[in-house]
Amino acid sequence: YSLILKNLKFYVPKEFLEYFYQLTKINYPNKIKAKNILVSKNLTGNDHLFKIYLLKNFKSTKILGYQHGGGYGQEKDLYLEKFERNISDYFLSWGWKGKKVIPMPMKYPNALKKFKAKIKKKYGSFCLFVHQSMTFNPLAHSRKPETYLRDSLIPSYKFLEKISKKKETYIRLPPYPNLWKEELYFKKLKNIKFDLHEYEYEKMAFASDFVVNNNFNTTALQSISLNIPTFICCDKNYIEFNSVAKKYLNELISANIFFYNFNDLYNFLIKIDYDVQNWWNTKKVEKIKKNFCKNYCLRSNSWQEEWIKKLTQLNKSLI
Repeated sequence: YSLILKNLKFYVPKEFLEYFYQLTKINYPNKIKAKNILVSKNLTGNDHLFKIYLLKNFKSTKILGYQHGGGYGQEKDLYLEKFERNISDYFLSWGWKGKKVIPMPMKYPNALKKFKAKIKKKYGSFCLFVHQSMTFNPLAHSRKPETYLRDSLIPSYKFLEKISKKKETYIRLPPYPNLWKEELYFKKLKNIKFDLHEYEYEKMAFASDFVVNNNFNTTALQSISLNIPTFICCDKNYIEFNSVAKKYLNELISANIFFYNFNDLYNFLIKIDYDVQNWWNTKKVEKIKKNFCKNYCLRSNSWQEEWIKKLTQLNKSLI
């Protein structure tokens, strides 16, 4: 405790100490016109003017936090979820339920089929490997960062080394600086190509033959919810689901969508002779992925009508 107090002055953002009163006098530039309800997925963002706006209006405006990534409702101790739900009057999820949690569907992206034809023409038939770097939110998906090389990076490398000999493979790294120099590491692989983010993830994934994620994160939810053949492989050190989510995780394991190690995933691909589409469309897999999407990555073609209906009902109940 004394150590924290001693160092607090060195780590608290200076604008809170030196410019707090000046900041409170600035009108928020985004011109929020919320009367009764404000929906935001930026509750943990770095927009300090927005945070001051919330402080000024929390008594008159109901704050609705909105899920903006993976892990919510699944991980046992996701700090982002805890913080955002604590400061929200209600929280809007991608399907899961809880105290003062309202499931809201995501929309389907536009023109996926159009971009699929364009990407296929350029890239051909390929597997998209999505790598999660420890650089990003380490507290959100790992309690043991010291095991990253052993349990994530090296197994990913060995898997890519094998699969790239059988299938054209593109690796998609996160769009931010990689602390662990993953790009240099993966460049040692002769048959691997890099996805340079020319297209948004959902478009690139939709054009692929199948997607492999080395973490149960946002991209995994995106591809499953778009009915893209998806594999997720994550060491037990990097995943700790709550009791409700474990049920759905076990179903994904039984359907061969989720694996704890890459050797099992590679052996499964050999077993089905890389006929991923046929496996993905079997009745068992179809039932399990639909059930999972309904609870953790819900989408709807009529999402706007559903949002309006639920928010209208909530607004009436708050009056």
